[in-house]
Amino acid sequence: SNRQELDMTRNLQKLEEQLRKQNISSRTFLITGGNSGFGYLVARTLLRAGGRVILGCRSEKRARDACERLKVESGSQHLSYLLVDMENPKSISDCVEAVKSQQLHINVLVNNAGVSMVHTYIESPTGVEKTCQTNYLGLVQFTELMTPLLEREEDPRVINVSSLTYVKGRPAVIDAQHLPLQRSEYERFNAYYRSKYLVTSYTQYYARQHPRVFAVACDPGVAATNIARELGVIGWLYSRRFFQLFAPTWKGACTIAFAAGSEEVKSVCGSGKMCCKCRRKELIPAVCSKQEQDAIHDATVELLKRTNVV
Repeated sequence: SNRQELDMTRNLQKLEEQLRKQNISSRTFLITGGNSGFGYLVARTLLRAGGRVILGCRSEKRARDACERLKVESGSQHLSYLLVDMENPKSISDCVEAVKSQQLHINVLVNNAGVSMVHTYIESPTGVEKTCQTNYLGLVQFTELMTPLLEREEDPRVINVSSLTYVKGRPAVIDAQHLPLQRSEYERFNAYYRSKYLVTSYTQYYARQHPRVFAVACDPGVAATNIARELGVIGWLYSRRFFQLFAPTWKGACTIAFAAGSEEVKSVCGSGKMCCKCRRKELIPAVCSKQEQDAIHDATVELLKRTNVV
């Protein structure tokens, strides 16, 4: 435990020092799901390095509590929050309107909010399966609405939190009906893998469509974060202190913060690629197919239309 804490301190401090030397004091990072887990540690790292952070959270109480803790732990006051719920298209568009009305200048969007291993088939208010809506459709809607604002800023970036498990999630049929898992075929692991495959595909599509924005998918690894709340017994294990020995949250946070803040990430990874352990991770050929990416995007637009977003 003490060794882990020492490792975390050393590694995150090293990244903080690197970012401080770059001078990220003029940059603002909007981090969804920033009140716990990876998002919280990423926010703290960027704040300590001198950046400005806005947390995107579903709950006002959790957002306020996280902001108070982060201000104490980082020693920075350059922190605020916006309310956004990836299951709720109106909440997403309201958040973007708040960014506009408050004239906030966002340089980096970190799409970190997500759910994992939802036990049974649950439909979001949009009518789409919960994991697909939260981890993918909401992310696409938010990113597309934010893009015109990002493109006005210096060195704009979109960081999508994915997972190496995406390799298990390729859809057999690509159309609006089959992107999310249906009730009859629902299985919690497959729903998660599918959402991450779609995010990884979208990151590459987005990078092609928006060459001015640096976009990267991040694999933070499995870690003991609050996302495990959906995991039952496995989640209980994840939440135990000893599990941090095998899957410490800080390692994942380090990769996300590196992608969000570091100048080095552009030469290390390249836009549209996957970043894992602060290094480029080669993607499987299927997800790199531009034809497939276009087909998934077309199906996504159709699905967003059905949920009255487009």
